[in-house]
Amino acid sequence: MITTQCCDCGLGCGAAGEWYMVTEPVWTEAWRDRLKPWHSLPGQTVLCIGCMEKRLGRTLCAADFTDAPVNSPKFSGMSDRLRDRLTATTSAPLDPPKRKRGRPKGSKDKLKRKRRRSAIL
Repeated sequence: MITTQCCDCGLGCGAAGEWYMVTEPVWTEAWRDRLKPWHSLPGQTVLCIGCMEKRLGRTLCAADFTDAPVNSPKFSGMSDRLRDRLTATTSAPLDPPKRKRGRPKGSKDKLKRKRRRSAIL
């Protein structure tokens, strides 16, 4: 049995219609410094379109895909997002992730502040 879940977000890529093949340079860039020994098993390097683009920092375009039959825009059951990328002539940079302000959730600093406040009162 081959897993078709996205390695990053867990989306069922087969069921969502996001089964595709990218060129070797695109795949290498997306997996740079992330490959582990178990990734050699079938289905362990599956990424949905959104997670692939997040790793690359840009949207995919037609030049990023191989000529495999699965990449034909006429393929039935394909998601709209994948079909858009397969027909796109250029890629666009993704917006940088928004930086969260303040302490990280669960920060230990919060406990120290409570102690200081109760000592002052």
